[in-house]
Amino acid sequence: MGFLWIVFIRLYLRPLPPPLRFHRHRREVRITTPDGEEWTVPWERVHAIAPSATMVGQFGAAQMGGLILWFPYAHEINAPYHEDKEGWLMMVSPGPGIAAMRQWECIRSFMESGPQAVPEPLKDLRDKSIKDIFIETFNKTREKRGLTFALLWEVGVGCVLFNAM
Repeated sequence: MGFLWIVFIRLYLRPLPPPLRFHRHRREVRITTPDGEEWTVPWERVHAIAPSATMVGQFGAAQMGGLILWFPYAHEINAPYHEDKEGWLMMVSPGPGIAAMRQWECIRSFMESGPQAVPEPLKDLRDKSIKDIFIETFNKTREKRGLTFALLWEVGVGCVLFNAM
């Protein structure tokens, strides 16, 4: 057990990778590598890949996905893109399936149309606890379908089966 704690602490204390900076007005992306090297890539040279995979096991299927952003190296920015061209990669894991494509669409919309094109986050869930969300959805279900259904669905299925609380 001690070994797992040592691994966890080392991973927790590892520094975060440097951020990417998207400059919408100049249509550029500023890249800073963990080594400290910096360069600017024109927006037109950025490529995105959103792979998705379904892992099937004895307990069911799990869908995994990622968003891979590809940028040309500083000395190859003006060279045309081809399949075997080397570049700098950054992968984020937004969630399963279509979530990677949605995240890319948010980035693309921001760069091409501006911040007004990016959808607002869910304001209803901000600054609420799980208990507050449960009570709110329970009351909505009770008003819509009745007390019996709300107890069966929200408490029975939501809390017991899916362990929501």
